[in-house]
Amino acid sequence: MSEDTGSQLFGSQPSSSKPSGSQPPGFQLVAAQLFAAAQPRTPQSPNTQQPVVQQAAIQRSANQQLSNQRSTNQPTEYIGRFAPSPSGDLHFGSLIAALGSYLQARAQGGKWLVRIEDIDPPREVPGAASRILVALEHYGLHWDGPVIYQSQRHEAYRATLNWLEQQGLSYYCTCTRSRIHQLGGFYDGYCRDRHLPASEAAIRLRQTQPVYVFYDKLLGELHAHPALAQEDFIIRRRDGLFAYNLAVVVDDAFQGVTEIVRGADLIEPTVRQIALYQQLQHPVPGYIHLPLALNNQGNKLSKQNHAPPLPNGDPRPILIDALKFLRQPLPEYWQDLDLYLLLRYAVEHWTLASIPLKGAITPQKTQRHSQSKHGEL
Repeated sequence: MSEDTGSQLFGSQPSSSKPSGSQPPGFQLVAAQLFAAAQPRTPQSPNTQQPVVQQAAIQRSANQQLSNQRSTNQPTEYIGRFAPSPSGDLHFGSLIAALGSYLQARAQGGKWLVRIEDIDPPREVPGAASRILVALEHYGLHWDGPVIYQSQRHEAYRATLNWLEQQGLSYYCTCTRSRIHQLGGFYDGYCRDRHLPASEAAIRLRQTQPVYVFYDKLLGELHAHPALAQEDFIIRRRDGLFAYNLAVVVDDAFQGVTEIVRGADLIEPTVRQIALYQQLQHPVPGYIHLPLALNNQGNKLSKQNHAPPLPNGDPRPILIDALKFLRQPLPEYWQDLDLYLLLRYAVEHWTLASIPLKGAITPQKTQRHSQSKHGEL
């Protein structure tokens, strides 16, 4: 794929709004740079055993993928990002992802971008997008360049879908969720060669480059189940909305993102996104999956679980809780530091080696403080 083709697929920014040095690399065929993934879900189907010959082929492919990743030169400029969906206000769990990605970018002397993933209107909460940006600024997490909104990127998504169709890398599918659930949770390619019409059908990627193993800078070498790696996943939904995996890859390519730092709940989508990068012939970014903040019931703090919004009082105590969660070094007298100096200290002392590999219960005082300020952001 040429650079011109890549620009057509992923979009181009007007020169007046493009931050210096943030343009994406060329979209030529290259070896993947940094891979990441971790444990995908285990299929429920009892027939998951792979023939010995197929297992050997998968292992060879996995070994080659790791070899390619380790031999590829690292990017010269670091570009990270935080990409929340406006389905609710920022909470302590999303602050962990925002802070981790921010500190990793700043510690590398790189750029930190913000993108609003308003790709799913039925799930959006009115006003949440603007409140998210206000909260980030309140906590001192200032971004570089303009904020990108996925709702303004439909043309790029359509161009990518058209290119995949022209290359024979996608097809229409009418299979229901209930059918796939009966198969054990993974799609079996039933519609791949049925040549169905577009009406009332989803679009799936024809999987030609399954990804079996990845390297996560925090979690290390991790393997995907073959059923996940080989699955033809949805890239446009039946209702006409663009799928998350398509939009994320197109936008990260467009923004030139070199490393993605996000929560470990997005490990399974990473498997699919790397495969899509490779089929679009674009360099794959590096990945770091951070541990999840949990509530008292052991469930992930999330908007769906009604996690309370971040308070809009003094941000420093909550930032200290977030740094403690990530097991980062703390200044001895942090109460004497203003927000700028606290974040500067955090950047200068940021270390991946200290981050725990598993999630933890959110500090009680953080939950109580957030609940007492509910609705103020």
